[in-house]
Amino acid sequence: MTPSTTASGRPYAVLLLAVLLPAVAVSGAAIAIVVSGSEPGGKVTSAATPASVERPLPAAGIGSDTRSEIQATPPAQTEPSTMTAPPVPPTERKSSDADGNRDVYIALGDSLAAGVGASSFDLGYVGVFHHRLELIEGRPISLLNLGVSGATSAEILADQLPGALREIQRLRDDGDPTTSVSVVTLNAGGNDLRGALALWACLSDLFGETCLTGLNVIADELRDNLESIIDLLLDGPGEVPTVYLMNLYSLSDERMESFQRVLDLVTAMLNEAIVDAGDRASVIVVDVSPIFRGRAEELTNVATADIHPNDAGHRELAGALLRAAGNQQPPEG
Repeated sequence: MTPSTTASGRPYAVLLLAVLLPAVAVSGAAIAIVVSGSEPGGKVTSAATPASVERPLPAAGIGSDTRSEIQATPPAQTEPSTMTAPPVPPTERKSSDADGNRDVYIALGDSLAAGVGASSFDLGYVGVFHHRLELIEGRPISLLNLGVSGATSAEILADQLPGALREIQRLRDDGDPTTSVSVVTLNAGGNDLRGALALWACLSDLFGETCLTGLNVIADELRDNLESIIDLLLDGPGEVPTVYLMNLYSLSDERMESFQRVLDLVTAMLNEAIVDAGDRASVIVVDVSPIFRGRAEELTNVATADIHPNDAGHRELAGALLRAAGNQQPPEG
């Protein structure tokens, strides 16, 4: 393997373009899980499975005899790419309904929330964090994962947030004070770079006006979208969820050579916008930015030209959430 290539022989320059231009590089499987939603039985939709599968799923406010369905839908057609992440099929998770009451954990986000890169859905950071929450609390917690691969912050606001708000309102209206949406995790920002022409300018003139102006526009829109999402999640009477807002991790690696400066600048500017949004809304900002620095081959699928975290990387993301929640014990490997 040459100093400027991955284990698969693909140059790191290709990975840089994959990070900066997701529209032509990364198009992983979309997963939208709806647990105990407004429709009877709760629909679970996944583009990551090749065929429909029926399985038990935890469902707040629904009896233990209720079954949820995973209905496969074909992913949106995209241009072929060597960087496309393989579909990640969800695996079965069943929580006991023994106590009859349960809180709900809602996940909003992009391919990371959808578990892309992990060997199974439950080994994505959402699945690991959910499982650990149940162990810590000593009771079942329902999961509503609305994460969709490729989603921008604007698409999370328009497409995922309404489902989260319906679930929050449903539990407020159910007459049971012991059930609520207790936790929301949110990761966004990487796909906001999709197709941004300013990034080409950054490659040739990193601190030039075109580069910085374009990145500032993207960062401002990301900040505004995140603030809108969080404000709506925390709006309304009664108990509000604890919101964990994750920033972007850095894919820095010594073999990125001159491209590293571009990655560092882009990550820093978007992370500043994410932190600003979290601070203004007084939610918990989870700093995952340093976790992957210098550990790309250990924690991602970069060896096979996939920038998404592997199982170990998703455990690291879940561990950062757990530490933010006050639990110092790392997830089991």
